[in-house]
Amino acid sequence: MDFVNPKMDLETWVGMEGEKWDLLYLIRQIHKVDGIRRIRLSSIEPRIITENFAKSLSELPKVCPHFHLSMQSGCDTTLRRMNRHYTSGEYFEKCQMLRKYFAYPAITTDVIVGFPGKQMKNLRPPGHL
Repeated sequence: MDFVNPKMDLETWVGMEGEKWDLLYLIRQIHKVDGIRRIRLSSIEPRIITENFAKSLSELPKVCPHFHLSMQSGCDTTLRRMNRHYTSGEYFEKCQMLRKYFAYPAITTDVIVGFPGKQMKNLRPPGHL
């Protein structure tokens, strides 16, 4: 059995008794479940990726080295207008962090090219990341 998280806000969850759990705690609990062979993370915000998070995940054998990080745009002006709380440089740093702890991580994303008000000068290809 595989566990793939759905697209939702994953920074903190609240348990049945009102205790708060962070994503790393939940992944560790899921990792303990017999029968779950793989854990795959999808549609996570770059701000979730920290040194501790990446290192801790790399120590869990059931975690697939596949990460779908929301990028949306390679243009910082557009990211601000989208109310994203990261820059293209921070996105790149998070990718580098994953590469530090996983030999060949699959890092996927989605890019919005038709955001209202986006100008041709803002269409810097995300390949620079």
